[in-house]
Parts: sequence; structure tokens; C-alpha cells
Amino acid sequence: MKQVKYLALATPLALFGTSAFAALPEAVTDAIEGAEADIATAGGLILAVIIGIKVFKWIQRVF
Repeated sequence: MKQVKYLALATPLALFGTSAFAALPEAVTDAIEGAEADIATAGGLILAVIIGIKVFKWIQRVF
């Protein structure tokens, strides 16, 4: 019975779990590459805010 469960789980993954690659126009590739820098900057700012809040709470607890 366990084998049937595993087979039932593995079959859809084997059939539909493959990825497809297609050629993209250069404009799309350039836009994605340009967005990477913006996303990295936003992520860095969010991390800095979270760390700043945590440090502020630690300092409040000490004093």
C-alpha cells in the first residue's frame, strides 16, 4: 500500500516537474538584468531596517 502512495506522488512530479527553456527577446533579458540591481538594493535596505530594529530593541533592553 505504501508503494502505491509513493507511486501516486512520484508520477505527477515526473510528468510535470520538468522545466522548459525558451529564447527571450533581448529587451526582456535586459529588463530582467536591470531589475536585479533594484531588487538587490531593496532587499539590502529591508535587511538593514530589520537589523536596525533588532539592535534598537537590544539596546533598549540593556538600558
